Amino acid sequence: MIATVQIAPVERWCDTGKTEALLSKRVRNQAGHFVEIETESMQQDTTPPFCGGRQWVITEKSQRALNEQGVLLTKPEVSRMVICEHRLEMD
Repeated sequence: MIATVQIAPVERWCDTGKTEALLSKRVRNQAGHFVEIETESMQQDTTPPFCGGRQWVITEKSQRALNEQGVLLTKPEVSRMVICEHRLEMD
């Protein structure tokens, strides 16, 4: 199943995300964009230095759209992007 969610303002991100945003304008500019996440891909984010929250894989379509808007650090064909719950506007 696919869910469309908005990337939250940087101020609401986890510490890891905030650090990435401070270091990269591209990451910082992801805030406010809408992305599709693969809901079945949810897993606990246990790989250091990440936050330990839940994370999801972003669809290839959304990853391409973010790339076209110049807000990705890696090309979509290089690796799939995951996003933690702290970067998303969620209920």
